[in-house]
Amino acid sequence: MRLIYHFMVAFACLVSFESSASAACNPIACDEVYISHLRVSLSGDILIDTTGDESLLNCTLLSGGYITLSASHPGADKIYAMLLSAQAQGKPIGRIRIQDGSSPCHIAYVWQLQ
Repeated sequence: MRLIYHFMVAFACLVSFESSASAACNPIACDEVYISHLRVSLSGDILIDTTGDESLLNCTLLSGGYITLSASHPGADKIYAMLLSAQAQGKPIGRIRIQDGSSPCHIAYVWQLQ
């Protein structure tokens, strides 16, 4: 039983390291990140938190470190569907590109890995 416990702990550490090892944010985007939280505000905007370090982005994050997908964005429904799909499937988003210098931090576009 103890051997199984140690195996499970080692596996959990490996999976945790694996999922965050390639996740990276830079001043304009977060690449190969997993969606950790999605929230819909009263205004209809979608608040997004990822496994990346969003504080590296060149924009003003909302309280709690959220990136914003504006409800008025022309592709908001499609981007939201892509984010939900990636989260449900446990797959990373290839790139979340922000609007440089935006306040709050708005998404410009998103693309998905295969």
